[in-house]
Amino acid sequence: LRMLLEIVIMFILCVIAGLIVVKMIFKRKGKKKLSIKKVKTVVFDVKKVKEDVAIPAVKGKDELAYYEILQGLHDIAEDKNIKKVIIDVDKLNLTLSQIEEISKIFDKIRKNKEVVAIGTLFDESKYRQALLADKIYMFDTRQSSLIFRGYLHKEMYLKSFLEKFGVRMNVLHIGNYKVAGEKYSHNEMSEEKKESIKNIKDKVFESFVKLLKDKRETDIEEEILNGNLIFTGKEKALEYKLIDGAADYDEIGINYREDTVSIEDYISMSKEKKEKTKDTIAVINL
Repeated sequence: LRMLLEIVIMFILCVIAGLIVVKMIFKRKGKKKLSIKKVKTVVFDVKKVKEDVAIPAVKGKDELAYYEILQGLHDIAEDKNIKKVIIDVDKLNLTLSQIEEISKIFDKIRKNKEVVAIGTLFDESKYRQALLADKIYMFDTRQSSLIFRGYLHKEMYLKSFLEKFGVRMNVLHIGNYKVAGEKYSHNEMSEEKKESIKNIKDKVFESFVKLLKDKRETDIEEEILNGNLIFTGKEKALEYKLIDGAADYDEIGINYREDTVSIEDYISMSKEKKEKTKDTIAVINL
């Protein structure tokens, strides 16, 4: 019953967050096209990232290759016209390895530009993205919250289910920790696999706690483990120094009509600029 209640609450919050995002999209539609020289603020809001694509054969409007994002961030770091980078956590979707690589570029960006993050719902993954910024804000709504609950891992084991259809899987394991495919030959997780997964998850959790200590100077390990930071509102988030305040797009400086573009638009504008100003150099061997 408790799990069902959590699922219902999560569904409701996701619907509310979706409505907020749709509202912001409609707000953006009226924006006018800026020249790259007028751009002062870039919003980092990439939802879809294509890995290992040098030149996509078919490229959707909302798809960027990962290498393009890295190059775009490098360009932002070098662009003296850019004064601020805003991380829209609700629209950003990065893996742990991508965050780790991108964080090195943001270290460079933060040296001479303001970097802020804003979002509605922050779980551990989303909050890692927010930690790329100097300051973190929650949207000033009642639905905004933190959901820090450590880690959870679930797998469906199919042995009994398959046997109902007359299917029996024979999986050969050599060694105690060779557990690939055990979901087809077991009804529950083996102790060896539990141990392996726990070791991995413990390290990820420990790195998250350490990151909070280093970046936000706060230790909330016990609060997370005790379940005190599930659906935490703005007041408690401020109390634990997890955010710097509550705000909306206007208050943090997003103005698509004057001086703000998304990172996708910035990358496109930067490419156009390079193509127009590109010099051709010929190397002749004598």
